[in-house]
Amino acid sequence: MSSNERTLSHMCWDHYFELQKQEINKPNLKPARVISEERQLYRVECAGGNIFWSQMSGKGIYQSKERSDLPVVGDWILVDKSESSDRGLIRHILKRKNWLHRKQAGRVNDPQPLAANIDYAFIATSLNEDFNLRRLERYYAVVTEAKITPIILLTKSDLCENLPEKMEELRKLFPQVALEHCTEKQFEASLFFAEYLTLGTTSVVLGSSGVGKSTLIGYLSGQEILTQGIREEDGKGRHTTTSRNLYFTKWGGAVIDTPGMRELQLFDHADALQNQFGEIDELIRSCRFRDCNHQIEQPGCAVQKALDHGTLDEKRWRNYWQLHSEVEGAQKKKAHWKTLQEKKARLALIDEARAWGQLKRKPGKF
Repeated sequence: MSSNERTLSHMCWDHYFELQKQEINKPNLKPARVISEERQLYRVECAGGNIFWSQMSGKGIYQSKERSDLPVVGDWILVDKSESSDRGLIRHILKRKNWLHRKQAGRVNDPQPLAANIDYAFIATSLNEDFNLRRLERYYAVVTEAKITPIILLTKSDLCENLPEKMEELRKLFPQVALEHCTEKQFEASLFFAEYLTLGTTSVVLGSSGVGKSTLIGYLSGQEILTQGIREEDGKGRHTTTSRNLYFTKWGGAVIDTPGMRELQLFDHADALQNQFGEIDELIRSCRFRDCNHQIEQPGCAVQKALDHGTLDEKRWRNYWQLHSEVEGAQKKKAHWKTLQEKKARLALIDEARAWGQLKRKPGKF
């Protein structure tokens, strides 16, 4: 389907967004979808293949408190654009069905949005030296917290000599998750893509650099995507994609490409961890010590007992504890930051009240 033939419904517009548009009740504003972003400039597409750059209105920027209050690839927006201008002005961001996010690097306490309004997430990992089960657990937590259906996609399967063993290992670790594999040489034989990328759906491809995301996106969308090779010394990839982009596939569904993320720190993903590591959560709740950190050998610690008996895998426990610590640390930082902001706001009000009182006492001012 060409861009000129795409209607709003083909771009995944549905009743959920239509109701919001009706409530806002501004017929002059056009619905559009964000298909890429570059430094607070957003490339958007309207029905009929009308594609142009847009930016947030001054009011929208002023009212945004976090990065998540600004548009992200996959968002639906209402944009104001005159026929004489080549650029639009974003007046409203419609409420998202869901959104993927992670902790921003550094000391910033805001979540970093990755993409929005997604049905399926392909968690891609290559079957070479870079294969990492612990990293898959991170991606799985981020995806399931957003209420997005995960699909584990094993790429470069032609490089793996023990594919059945790898598949069985993943089935035990992620028993409820669809598991697929593919290779660049046989993309056409990967019939499962047609099942997920149907008209009216949006998918995202996640994974670290070098797993073949750009090559895969190029095949799915029919567009040429720049790719780079992997490092021979460790099998790890080089960054190719540096920004997020939405493409439409040959089956009609949309797919979002994302930059490779070797560091995927968790933010507010506590519920996903509880669901993903259910057996560990049960052990913690059955521990006889309420204030136990489960790290030191002591009689009655259910976690340590399970580790000693081999019923709990030590690597899985260590990964859980690291992820749990990240979420807990991020929440503490956010709560501290919120307290500081509230304190600053109170002090500003006090200063304003004092200044107002001094002005009222000066003769001739009122």
